[in-house]
Amino acid sequence: MHDYHFYSSSKNIQDEFIDLVEDEFKHCCRVLRYGVGDVVQIFDGSGNLYKTKIHEITKNHARCQIINIIKKSSNNNFKIHLGVGLVKSKAFDLIVEQSVSLGIASFYPVETVHSIQKSFNLERYQKKALESIKQSGRLLLPDLHEPHSFNQWLKTTDKINTKLICCQHSQNKMKNIDLENIDEIVIFIGPEGGFSDSEINQSEKNGFRTVTLLDSRLRTELAVITALAGIQTRR
Repeated sequence: MHDYHFYSSSKNIQDEFIDLVEDEFKHCCRVLRYGVGDVVQIFDGSGNLYKTKIHEITKNHARCQIINIIKKSSNNNFKIHLGVGLVKSKAFDLIVEQSVSLGIASFYPVETVHSIQKSFNLERYQKKALESIKQSGRLLLPDLHEPHSFNQWLKTTDKINTKLICCQHSQNKMKNIDLENIDEIVIFIGPEGGFSDSEINQSEKNGFRTVTLLDSRLRTELAVITALAGIQTRR
């Protein structure tokens, strides 16, 4: 049988019990038909994975008794913060799914000069993030945010030292960036059409370095995957 991991937030963990609720309860007990006495693995999105046994099933939740903690890790020792200029919904679906699978710590949609999408359904993307976490086997749910203005986004990065903005014509190659002794990094990727000159200048004034990923022009979603995969394979 597939090794399913079910999600339950820390607010549903009390003493020796964890409650599965809503969609996770339905998936576990209604779709997969786990029952009382069955062993299930539950993660809390903060790095902890629990081995549990279903103790009780009611109409709308399953109470699971903790047998032991399989993995316990409350902190990610390397954090990637991703900012992406707003693009069309289908592209953003892929961006959220793949960036979460590639281990980002936080995700910020950013309103830029060339942004296309003007609406953003945070709840929809949170569900997609959870699906990606479960599929990839990661245990840390990233922080997903509502769209930020360009200036708001820059302010969120003030305390982070290593900040990169991706520009096709930069002379700096991403592969040459020194990642040794770095525990936190910001990656900023533009929408279709890229960044305006003023946005690049303003970012540089706020401590960003321009980098290029490849010699060819990449769509936004592919640029996100290329940048994150390139970073993670060097860690």
